[in-house]
Amino acid sequence: MKERLKTMDLHALLRRLRAGEKDRSVARALNLDRKTVGKYRRWAAAQQLLGADPLPDLAALHALAAATLDQAAPPPQNHSKVEAYRDEIDKLLKQGLRPGLIYQKLCEHPEFTASESAVWRLTVKLRDAQPPEVFGRVETPPGEVGQVDFGEVTPLVDPATGQTRRTWAFSLVLGWSRHHATQRRVRLRPKAPHLAVVPSARLRVLRGLYAQSSIRFRSVAGAA
Repeated sequence: MKERLKTMDLHALLRRLRAGEKDRSVARALNLDRKTVGKYRRWAAAQQLLGADPLPDLAALHALAAATLDQAAPPPQNHSKVEAYRDEIDKLLKQGLRPGLIYQKLCEHPEFTASESAVWRLTVKLRDAQPPEVFGRVETPPGEVGQVDFGEVTPLVDPATGQTRRTWAFSLVLGWSRHHATQRRVRLRPKAPHLAVVPSARLRVLRGLYAQSSIRFRSVAGAA
């Protein structure tokens, strides 16, 4: 109970209850809510205060109320429907899925009835409980490391023929400056498709930047 009656009011309420008055009559006389009177009636019955024995004096009644009256069980908490899927949601989160896609996957279960907002709230809790992801930053001296990637990309129109051709791209990111160079080509050296053609002008620029480095660039002769 959020507020307890004063000892004098409680004593008066108990006298009326012991006299057999109904909850409505007691509530009207003491200006109380009928539900409040009902709660005090149940408490008094549990403490055996409604029998023929005399009521305790005010001090004893105050001590009894302080010790037992506020020990009512808390109201039951709502149980989330999505709680049963906590482990599965946590696994999907670790795989990199976002709440919307996780909700769609959970909807594949015939018995799943939770809302998308409930899934989102649980993902927030799970993310807050996870330790932060740690990244190791690698520092490299200028001209020593370059990240190279090569592969087929979206087809392009060959300016020489006007036809759509299969296209490959060579990409280079320099480790220290993060300078990024990309070249797309529609022709490759025969029997060496893993080597991309880098225009000589671009090569000269990169070679000039890293003339003293351990990075070596190789153009593909005869593959223009």
